Amino acid sequence: MDLAQLKNTSDEQFKKDISFNAEMPDGTETDLVLTVKSARNPDIKGKLAKLLSDLDKERVKLDRPNVSAEQYDKTAIKISELDKEIAKLVLVKFSGLTDGDKPYPCNKDTLAKLVDEHSWIREAIVQKSTNQDAFYAV
Repeated sequence: MDLAQLKNTSDEQFKKDISFNAEMPDGTETDLVLTVKSARNPDIKGKLAKLLSDLDKERVKLDRPNVSAEQYDKTAIKISELDKEIAKLVLVKFSGLTDGDKPYPCNKDTLAKLVDEHSWIREAIVQKSTNQDAFYAV
């Protein structure tokens, strides 16, 4: 193997953002293009690691025996909030979304709204961000 072949496999790849077309939950392609940071991006890696650790701690609570319905609901809400925070951390921008015939603007508020209101988009964002293979292809 030539040393030059290793050039595109360095951690520098994780500093780049990638864009992808979101698929509807049924697999239908959309015009919605999402741009995300890598979970291994040094600018967010520490904060993301903390959020993921907190998420794991909350999920463990659901596995305990004799979890009351109230405890379950409280923990489920916390898990949902952490999922949203993680997606917001890695989502950079979106394009290709319209409101009727008008382009839907991409700004801080609409990014948050997209993440908060659509769990399938949240899942796609986090899945792509944590897939290191996607960043090697950049």
